[in-house]
Amino acid sequence: MNFTSDLIHEVQNEALDNDMCLLVDETDKYLGAATKRACHRVGDDGKLLLHRAFSVLMFNTAGDILLQQRTSQKLQPKDFTLLARILYMDPGDGVWGEFELDYVLILQKDVDIKPNPDEVADIQYVPRNKFDNFIANLKYPVTPWFKLMYRHMLPYWWDNLHRLDEIAEPQKIRSFVKKL
Repeated sequence: MNFTSDLIHEVQNEALDNDMCLLVDETDKYLGAATKRACHRVGDDGKLLLHRAFSVLMFNTAGDILLQQRTSQKLQPKDFTLLARILYMDPGDGVWGEFELDYVLILQKDVDIKPNPDEVADIQYVPRNKFDNFIANLKYPVTPWFKLMYRHMLPYWWDNLHRLDEIAEPQKIRSFVKKL
């Protein structure tokens, strides 16, 4: 038995049972709350609960993207731009899946990163001119939402870091439910 992986598994299971998600409809109207486990567990009918999620795209001042899941770094809300809201669904393996209205937050700032080892195995800044090759040669899977952003929006956002306030569309919900 691996103590570290067992402990991480225990922490993640605890989060699945204790962390709450906001349930919404496809227009982002609040409907209630449910545990992370309930939101990510595929029902007997094959359906998932639609809930809000948050994703952070982080770039340093050189314009390199930080590849990570989450960071424990304390940042102020004013540092972030709400860039977009994305509706997507991934049925996963038929047992666990995702149906989320994801708020995409973006930040360009140099910060000290202190990843939570329960959430993040590795981090790395990748420059724009090496990103496509980096993604093509990954040895591990990319999350469904990141695949969507990479294919449909990330290049545009990345090329326009200097004018995020102009290109942000926080009122619009982009639906990718049928594209998965």
